[in-house]
Parts: sequence; C-alpha cells; structure tokens
Amino acid sequence: VIGIIEGSDPNLKNEYIVIGAHYDHVGYHFKGKEKIVFKGADDNASGVDGVIEIGRAIYKNREQFGRSIVLIAFDGEESGLIGSTQFVKDEIIPLVQIKLMMSIDMIGMLSKNKGIELYGTGSFTDAKLIAEQIASTLQLPIKKDDKGIANRTDTKPFGDKGIPAIHFFTGTVSPYHKPEDDANLLDYDGMAKISNFIYKFSLQM
Repeated sequence: VIGIIEGSDPNLKNEYIVIGAHYDHVGYHFKGKEKIVFKGADDNASGVDGVIEIGRAIYKNREQFGRSIVLIAFDGEESGLIGSTQFVKDEIIPLVQIKLMMSIDMIGMLSKNKGIELYGTGSFTDAKLIAEQIASTLQLPIKKDDKGIANRTDTKPFGDKGIPAIHFFTGTVSPYHKPEDDANLLDYDGMAKISNFIYKFSLQM
C-alpha cells in the first residue's frame, strides 16, 4: 500500500524519501482444534502506526518538505522481504531518485528496551550526528547505533541497490514471534516519542 506526499520544492520534489513498515506477521497455527493467532502488536503494528502518524504530520506540514515523501506498508516481510524486494525490482519510482529509505520495524518497547536502536546510519553522511542532535532535544536515549544496513528488515533491498537506509527499532524484548505479542504490552508514549523523532529526522533530510 503506497501513498505519496509531493514535495514543495520544484526541483527536489522529483527526489524521494521512503518511509515504510511491514504490516504482515507470522499468522497462526493450530494446537489441537484451537487456532492460535500471532497478533504482532510490536512486530509490526507499532511500525505501521508510526508510518500513519508520521505521514499525518508530514501532510499537515507538507510545505516544509522539499523532497517528496513515499509512505509504504509492505507485505511479506516475514516471508523474506517480499514486498520491499518487489517494490525495488519494479522501480515504481526510479531507484536513482530515492535518496533515503527508513524502515520502522518494531518500535513498541522503548521503556523496556531503555532506548531506541538505529541501524544503517553509516550509509550516508552526518546521519549519526543529526539523529543524536534530534534525540537529545527529545530526551530520547539512543541505545545502539550501528553503521551497517540491517539485513532482516525492509532496508535490505534498498541497501543492496546502494540506497541509504536506516532501521528504527526497540529491540526484540517483546514476546517476539509469539502469540503473546499483544497491544496491551506496547509503550504508546514511547511510540509517540519515536514517531516524533522520525518526523523531525525526515524533515532534516
């Protein structure tokens, strides 16, 4: 599911920043006759919520964004990054025009993880510095900052094509890939803080 918010700059609007999250999870299985559903609240309803709220804020302030913003809900991430791989393969948007990709994958456990983790800040200049400055103003702890692009989320297909890509993450401290990954466990204040962080980061970009 793809939406585009056109940039306000006559030239830069032909360049794109992709903000994506996968909306699939691992499904269900049967235990005898009982159907056990894996609800995937942190993985990755939290990320999809982030994309929706960040998109809402960007649209409200769209005149401040020179580049165009692409909002994507990917399918098939858990089955092997299928949706993001297909998007890159089809070049719905020419890859040369995509300047940055951000994957919001599991951001529902800020308090429990004691901070946010960033993967891929080494993929373009000054990303680490900009992220640290914004996080400091929001009093958002950066627990980990890995320069390399993450291979287990939707950043990988973009990174494989040389596109800078960052994964925003609060770790696997939820009931990861278990039926207990439910909405009542999410840190909603933390999700709001992280979404605000990503919004401000996108604005800087």
